[in-house]
Amino acid sequence: MLEDIMGASEGLAWLTDKKNKENKQNTVALRVKGVSSHPEEGRVCFFAPDFALRQKRPWLIGEPILNFQPPLAQRLPTVRQRTPSLQSKFLCLHEDILLRIGAGQFEKVVPMVTEEIDFMATLSAAMFPQAFVPGTNEFAYGFEFDGQGLLGVTPEVLFDVSDGVLRTMALAGTGMVGGASLMDNAKERHEHQLVIEHIATAVKIFGSVEIGPTSERVYRHLKHLHTPIEVRLLGRPTFSELISCLHPTAALGGWPRTAAMDWMEQQDFHLSRRRFGAPFGYQVGERMYCVVAIRGLQWSGSRAWLAAGCGVVARSQAHSEWEELQLKLASTRAALGISL
Repeated sequence: MLEDIMGASEGLAWLTDKKNKENKQNTVALRVKGVSSHPEEGRVCFFAPDFALRQKRPWLIGEPILNFQPPLAQRLPTVRQRTPSLQSKFLCLHEDILLRIGAGQFEKVVPMVTEEIDFMATLSAAMFPQAFVPGTNEFAYGFEFDGQGLLGVTPEVLFDVSDGVLRTMALAGTGMVGGASLMDNAKERHEHQLVIEHIATAVKIFGSVEIGPTSERVYRHLKHLHTPIEVRLLGRPTFSELISCLHPTAALGGWPRTAAMDWMEQQDFHLSRRRFGAPFGYQVGERMYCVVAIRGLQWSGSRAWLAAGCGVVARSQAHSEWEELQLKLASTRAALGISL
């Protein structure tokens, strides 16, 4: 095992969930000692790969932290420079997507934009105390190790496995809190339905599927359509089997998945996304829990990246999608306390 561990420094990984009868927040945390190609049997290990799952050692290993308390807050350094995404580039991308949808190549795809922020000093997780405190219907996640980090507050759970039940969700469609109902928006409902169909079809190999009612959920500055999905498991799927089955869902990739991902992997934005939209979770014994790494910040040294994606379908309007992307970026900056 020792030869499979890299990195001499010590780091931190954490993830909140609401796994108890009172529905209270619970944080699982790890004092990271190294990385590995596989989890350690019977111990808390965190899975923190890139979106494309190309890392050879995606597992963070170390010692669990009991009664975890967030690190003492440090001051966030001043922003030196911000490099925003280009609207003109996105509009060209959107036009290309609609042409391909019209030609039947795929029904939905999720392009993304990235903005780079250079700070005056090296970043650390303690500079973002808000990232340890999720709001209603949100889950705080993150890690820092060996000069790199990822943190955020996501609304999306990829899977939650315990007591013979797999719980997941379809989460798609975006609107401003206080804005028009997403339930009455044909474009948003269609986009969301594609995600439901993809997930329900994918997980039926594991057991009996039950799809719950769709509702509108509020997450700080944004709201989304949400549908719970449960599977009564017939067997015991592995963590890697669940990742292969569910990542990426149609909410982050597209539909049909293979065609959408073939197109996505040829785009410049796919190369720059790093861990945006990647699965992030932990495993200990039979307990497996994983969220989707959105609404977050990635960094290396003093350079950081914010990203946002949007689901494009036949009814999408380019300027509306651009406004949605900017709303998501602004919401993430506000949630993490980043002032430009």
